[in-house]
Amino acid sequence: MSMCKINGQVFNVGSDQQNYQILPLAELIGKSLGTPYEIEWYGSGDFRSYKVSFKKFRDLVNFKPAYTPREGSLEIFEALKTGQLEETLKTKNVEWYKYLLNSFELISNVEIRGTIL
Repeated sequence: MSMCKINGQVFNVGSDQQNYQILPLAELIGKSLGTPYEIEWYGSGDFRSYKVSFKKFRDLVNFKPAYTPREGSLEIFEALKTGQLEETLKTKNVEWYKYLLNSFELISNVEIRGTIL
């Protein structure tokens, strides 16, 4: 495959059979782990569909995901339990995103002409 075929293009990599919206995905993972969970909403409602097409990537390569969301979540859960994966701010997606937003706001408040004093 020539690199010029994909240079500068964006690809959705995944499976049409595993194309979930956030809430059903969270419920599937919570049930897969067999652990209690709570759903906490923050910010404004998000009404996007999250149904994306994987056709562009599928037409380029013969791709099939190695894991389902259930299998992937179980692997991550076990890695956290055994210490192979450390739970940090960066492994908590929502907390990490909030941190980045707060950091951006802080930097925006102290920068002058693109430089932090």
